[in-house]
Amino acid sequence: MPAKYSNVNNISLPMAVWLARDEYQHDPRTNVISVTSLLKSVRQIVLSSRVNPSEGIMLEDISNRLASRIGTSLHNSIELAWTENAAQALLDLGYPKRAVNRVLINPEPEEVDEDSIPLYFEKRTEKQVGNWIISGQFDMIYDHEVMDIKSTSVFTYINRTNDLKYSQQGSLYRWLNPDLIKKDSMSIQFIFKDWNKNMVKNDTRYPPLPVLQHSVPLMSVAQTDLFVISKTAEIDKYLHANESDIPYCTDEDLWRREAQFKYYSKPDAKRASKNFDNMADAQLHLANKGTGEIREVKSQPTACLYCSAAQNCSQYKGFIASGELK
Repeated sequence: MPAKYSNVNNISLPMAVWLARDEYQHDPRTNVISVTSLLKSVRQIVLSSRVNPSEGIMLEDISNRLASRIGTSLHNSIELAWTENAAQALLDLGYPKRAVNRVLINPEPEEVDEDSIPLYFEKRTEKQVGNWIISGQFDMIYDHEVMDIKSTSVFTYINRTNDLKYSQQGSLYRWLNPDLIKKDSMSIQFIFKDWNKNMVKNDTRYPPLPVLQHSVPLMSVAQTDLFVISKTAEIDKYLHANESDIPYCTDEDLWRREAQFKYYSKPDAKRASKNFDNMADAQLHLANKGTGEIREVKSQPTACLYCSAAQNCSQYKGFIASGELK
């Protein structure tokens, strides 16, 4: 059996086994697209479908799996807290027993009435659109609102970099589960890995707590239906196209941050004297100084590092050749 992961940094075997564990439910059907995959670029979806797993084109190194494994562990721990200890925890939090009795974990439809507070965990559902089967497994539904648990950095919260993706993801889960998800918002349950309480007073945008709920609006079910039809039609269009004809991934697809414009006092200077977020401010600074130069520095196309089809992608190879990706 060919290797699935590499361990180039020689991480200890006890930790390597934990990092190499794959709990994702892989579907062998070739016409299944998961909710998370549907939100990727058409280029990544199409080229990834052409990768033969047995060829071992690009092994994922286990050192890159830490965030994923921590996220999965947190999901499992939160679900177990509810399925194994919810009643006692709610009583310990001061909720009256009559309220605790209203909470139902993964109930059947006939068990739910108007007084119930239903919770559902990681239920997988699917729906067919044309030749494609869209499959999705939400993290949690609480009182008819879909929730997603995100273990991430404070930067993601401050800059709202993923709010659109969150909205699309939640909308797709509601599209798949309209009988369970009835609210027009999705709650992101943030767990910040790099939270620092000393930063709260210094920045009004900084999250006040290390665990925080953030709400994003959902598209309507009709809008989501149009989104799915449009995206699957685009996939069909390029499914058998030449690699060079498939549209390149955008900066958003590539997880690229805004470019920085660095002012250097001399052309041969190795270190910038000042950094700017836009060219206009940088040029104004250059004009005031009267000498020096501005260099545009683009961020890395980070998503390429996690794309299974990278070795077959001319865009990826171009980034390597230009030095934009290391």
